[in-house]
Amino acid sequence: MMKVTIAAVPYSDNLGDGVIADNLEDFLLRESDCEVTICDISYRTEVSTSVNKENKLDFFMSLPKIIRQLFVVTFFTLKYLTKGRKYLSKRIKDADLLCVGGGQLISDVDLNFPIKLYFLIRVAERYNIPTKIISVGVANKWNWISKALMGRVLRSHTVSLVSVRDELSKENLAKYFDYTDSIILPDPALMSLYVKEYTESKQRKDDKNFIGVGIADLNALNYSADKLSLRENNKSLHYSEIIKMINNLGFRAILFTNGATEDERYLHSELLPILDSELLDFEVAERPRTTVELVNIIRNTKGLIAFRLHANIIATSFSIPCFAIGWDNKVNSFFKYINAEEYVFESLAVALSKKDFISKKINYSLNYDFEKVVLSYKEFFKL
Repeated sequence: MMKVTIAAVPYSDNLGDGVIADNLEDFLLRESDCEVTICDISYRTEVSTSVNKENKLDFFMSLPKIIRQLFVVTFFTLKYLTKGRKYLSKRIKDADLLCVGGGQLISDVDLNFPIKLYFLIRVAERYNIPTKIISVGVANKWNWISKALMGRVLRSHTVSLVSVRDELSKENLAKYFDYTDSIILPDPALMSLYVKEYTESKQRKDDKNFIGVGIADLNALNYSADKLSLRENNKSLHYSEIIKMINNLGFRAILFTNGATEDERYLHSELLPILDSELLDFEVAERPRTTVELVNIIRNTKGLIAFRLHANIIATSFSIPCFAIGWDNKVNSFFKYINAEEYVFESLAVALSKKDFISKKINYSLNYDFEKVVLSYKEFFKL
């Protein structure tokens, strides 16, 4: 039986990353005779729900960039030497194949992913494990250190194939790393409709029609984004107007996050005090602690307006009409890939100006050939 290790960030509190891992694991188990091991490149074994993360992130983001980078390199080097090397070796050494991805892994957020992937590939090289990079997003912000680390990963003798999730990522990989042999492989979360764990889980049963509103903290988004989203175009009051628009269309709104601590803090500490002072018809979903809980929130909606990319991808997979806020070019690039660029708005303010478009499209799902995604993965894995 073939042994496959999937390495990414499946235990991030942003559960979209976990949905990616779920789909890759489910595909491999469904379509082949193999044994799958999950490996978190941050060396986690479960989703963290630390209430201290937000304060740490605020402090970290306030530091000068060079200090942040030095901290990341020092911290994760020590973590690798004390914990990571053993953690990675246990999950990789007996594998027949190492799959790295997906998600926006080829990106430089203060050297975070470059240093983690560098250590990962070092372990893969030690055991000479064949490696494929799967459906990754590639960012356009790089310094010489992060480029050197990521270039080292891409040039590893163990890496036999690199796939990216969209045309923009393919262009960035060629531009910044002179890597022109990548292929495009759709985001694995597009196969969510095939995951039994998702489709067999219980949904709430009532006669209310909900439009989901995916909440995100703009400061946290701007930290990793490849473009700056302006707060004046994405204020809390804009959310209030979005909910009013949803109510005027005859729906209730349900507010939710993808589980990220910073998004939950913004929702409960900043946004709700403003919304609760107004006469609006909405409810707030409990914080999702698992990928199934996140998928169920989205599956229970009639439509979606959301920042986070994988909230929109999950909705697309379940044929739920979705409208995205394009805070990062990866969002626009996904919708371009599925031929639905007009469903991405630059900001909440722009979304409000598109009320007629939303009203017209809210009852029509995006028609995408999901079986084509499965066939793409079969071809990628030679199944």
